[in-house]
Amino acid sequence: MQPFFGPNAFSLDAAGQLWVVTERTRADSTEVDVFGPAGDHLGTLALRDRVQALAFRGDRMVALVVRTVPEVEGIAGLDLYRIEH
Repeated sequence: MQPFFGPNAFSLDAAGQLWVVTERTRADSTEVDVFGPAGDHLGTLALRDRVQALAFRGDRMVALVVRTVPEVEGIAGLDLYRIEH
């Protein structure tokens, strides 16, 4: 499976951290690298399913995903995460 990353495959959160969807992922999840305002790498998170886009609103991150579970594989959805700084 070759992922498609659109123009929203990265986003800034309220703290000025840059979240970037990476291509080094497994078929059932997506890795997201987080960078601080100075450009330092803060870590990598694994999010379930195939993330296509990220957006932030306050302390919440929304990920547009394509489901990978066999019974709903290929169906788009939204996952909501709470971010604690």
